[in-house]
Amino acid sequence: MNVLFNSEFGVAISLLAMCFAASPAAEGGELSDRYARLILSEQGLAAYWRMEESLTDQKAGDSGVLRGGRAVFVDGPGGGNALTLNESQFVTIGKTPHLDLPENTVELLFKLTAKPNQRYNPCLIAKRSTSENTRFSIHVQRNMEWLDVWNGSRVISVPVPMEPLRAG
Repeated sequence: MNVLFNSEFGVAISLLAMCFAASPAAEGGELSDRYARLILSEQGLAAYWRMEESLTDQKAGDSGVLRGGRAVFVDGPGGGNALTLNESQFVTIGKTPHLDLPENTVELLFKLTAKPNQRYNPCLIAKRSTSENTRFSIHVQRNMEWLDVWNGSRVISVPVPMEPLRAG
């Protein structure tokens, strides 16, 4: 199975972590660097893509490959950077058997740069080789009021807290 960061409508992605529990906050440094130290100190951490001028997993070393153009990094939350993707770009990671866990948590900070205009709910991130062989995928509903989590056989829809997502 592959991990896939996808942008079928324009999105900026930064600070992705797959982990299981929180640790005490690290001291000193820029917010994005302190956050990175905190995440990397987590014993249950399986993978961590910071998207700080690189598509490499900071934990396992898996390198992502951008498809559909060149990588563009922009200012991200906390003073760090974020990978920005246009509607034809996506990142593939390749086979990642270390992420085939019985349970996992995905943390993903993203900003929509355009409203979805497809006839389906665009995917933000997925671990799959085919639609039928999906470990998980996370989608934004076109109305931007819900996120969908797909596990290959079922979809769970989760309302966006407070108010719908919006571009920008």
